Amino acid sequence: MAPLLRRLVRPALILLALAVVVAAGAVIGNRVTRFAMGPPLPGPAAVATRLREVQELATTQVVVRTIQRGAARQDGIVSSNTDEILCRLLVTGDYGFDLSSIGPERVSVRTGRITVRLPPPALLAPGFTVGPAELLDSRSTRWVTDAGPGHLTAVQAARGNALAEAPKRIADLGIDREVRETTRAALKHLLPGLLGDPSLRVVVDFDDEPEPAEPARPGGAG
Repeated sequence: MAPLLRRLVRPALILLALAVVVAAGAVIGNRVTRFAMGPPLPGPAAVATRLREVQELATTQVVVRTIQRGAARQDGIVSSNTDEILCRLLVTGDYGFDLSSIGPERVSVRTGRITVRLPPPALLAPGFTVGPAELLDSRSTRWVTDAGPGHLTAVQAARGNALAEAPKRIADLGIDREVRETTRAALKHLLPGLLGDPSLRVVVDFDDEPEPAEPARPGGAG
């Protein structure tokens, strides 16, 4: 190869090698940047869909045993001339959150953080179920379920009272607070994995609770 040609080719080869190195560096840098940033953040709609997978952990079955006092208009269960009977009933229902009804508007996504806002826990459809009434009059020695038609009014009144008292019984037993804490813990621990990014921080707020104050920034005004 002529000396002049060699002088022309060598710089061209050097420039080509530099271009390859720069291109490779750009590709590697892009991959490193993507790796450092982690997987892309899911959108609110994706988060809302994943909430349904932990539905069972957001509800609890409530069983309330109640004894109601009612008047018997006709004969008593065992003997006649009884003025009053007792009705023992079991009230059952599912209490908690219907996560399938939570839409994207209740989800906010920020870098590394997902906030889910839930309504207060409530009784879920189909509502409370009242079991058969067991009856006892003032002269009975055992509970019976084969009450006569004369006790129908008392049984109906007892069922109505039991249903009316059930929400207060739930509050008294602390079930409301328990189902909130259980649901919050379940979403915090399970939702990041379901979304494919264990590093995500999940915050669960409730409509009837005050929003937590934002942490003070270092160096801010006191």
